Amino acid sequence: MLRIQFTAEEIQQLRYERYQHPPPRVQRKMDAVYLNAMGLSHQKIGRLVDCTETTVRSCFKAYAVGGIDALERFNPSHHGSDLEAHTGTIQGEFEKKPPGTIREAAQRIETLTQIHRSPPQIRAYLKKKNFKYRKVGPIQATANPEVQATFLETQWQPILDEAKSGLREVFFVDAVHFVVGAFPGLSLVSSANLCSDAVGTPTLQRVGGLACHHPRRRHLYQHGLHELRIGCPSP
Repeated sequence: MLRIQFTAEEIQQLRYERYQHPPPRVQRKMDAVYLNAMGLSHQKIGRLVDCTETTVRSCFKAYAVGGIDALERFNPSHHGSDLEAHTGTIQGEFEKKPPGTIREAAQRIETLTQIHRSPPQIRAYLKKKNFKYRKVGPIQATANPEVQATFLETQWQPILDEAKSGLREVFFVDAVHFVVGAFPGLSLVSSANLCSDAVGTPTLQRVGGLACHHPRRRHLYQHGLHELRIGCPSP
């Protein structure tokens, strides 16, 4: 056991500094050395100041070499994650296209930064940056009746009149879109926001058109994954 000789003045200063020194970590070191001056064992001091015996002994060694000045040096050992320097790039990329899983986030972060981290490490990093799973859902657009009325009167009605006169053809079109593959219902985002849907998702589209003044004239457009076919089905 390291034995240190304390003067009355040193004990008085330790008694004051263990409660008055600004950083709490320094207060804890001062308290450990003060309790040592009171004759307590290393094990009991560790329990009282909530430190390991190894940490307690390191405080005693620092005090034996440099006195109270050595205890006042505060050098945090944690230097932060290497990803901190890339936080802006990562957040900007994830705002454009939120990842659906932690594994996907880890792969994209490695591609962006060339830094490999395990999924648990990526989960902890994203949690620190306030990323969380949020449910994906559509937001209905609001209609403006005045704008719709103006469009009907100034643009749409003249087109219908031309169709009645045979000057043009107007088709009412509807479509169904079959998504080839699944897409996630949850995304990792730092805040609730609006983003585009799954752009580039392979789809199989079937579009039908019915002429407004020629009910038997129909067109069918079949859009496959790699081709566009036009046909006229039987009425």
